[in-house]
Amino acid sequence: MLEQKGLLFSLSHYHLCCPAEDVNEIILLNKDRVREVPGVKSLFRGLFINRGQILPLLNLRHLFQMGEDEQDIIPVGVMELEQNLLFGLTIAAQTEIIEFNELLIEPFERGPRGINPRFFKGYISAYGKMIFIMALDGFKSYFL
Repeated sequence: MLEQKGLLFSLSHYHLCCPAEDVNEIILLNKDRVREVPGVKSLFRGLFINRGQILPLLNLRHLFQMGEDEQDIIPVGVMELEQNLLFGLTIAAQTEIIEFNELLIEPFERGPRGINPRFFKGYISAYGKMIFIMALDGFKSYFL
């Protein structure tokens, strides 16, 4: 069995999981520390500084067409796409670590809400939920 650990969180009624190996850390970011960049793709929320590095912040709420979250404190997963390529990804305040079998991931041709499936490895049915497993490689086009 190919057991993996993942960071599970929910946005609205979507249950999302990022493979734990891609998560460097989770931080709480005051929204005043995020600097908007005019003229960039709508998935970008802006830039922020973490441990002396300027990192882009991607807003999953935009990806799922949910609109802006008005919280003053933004939970952010700092992800490592590849060596030394870090970015922030908005997540939910409540998270948990889960284990899942990689062989049970079901691929799909079309992501939830018509989102490009490149952002997902697929989905699993576990813990009484349909959980979408994120594929961080799908975000490469935003950086490279």
